[in-house]
Amino acid sequence: MQVPWLLLYLSLACANALELGLAFEYEKEEFERVYAAIVSLCLSHGIITLGSVIHHTPTAQPHKCILIFMRLVLLFFTIEQWYVITIRIIKGYDSPDELM
Repeated sequence: MQVPWLLLYLSLACANALELGLAFEYEKEEFERVYAAIVSLCLSHGIITLGSVIHHTPTAQPHKCILIFMRLVLLFFTIEQWYVITIRIIKGYDSPDELM
């Protein structure tokens, strides 16, 4: 049951690597955007490390609830990351404010 979640974590890491590339490619190279992309990339790789260590869903509370909460948050965060990156690549928007 871990494989789908590990694939989700890898998908998030790929999205964050693309975000980092887009942040460096932008001609202004805003510090905040590059910094946020680096932090997101580090967090996604930390989650992959955590996911590869946890080989099963814990049965003890509150660890089970915390893991389920983390997985749901990461699912929505991954969807949001891929949406923003897709819009930036297709439409060429550079600022997240321009996406709305």
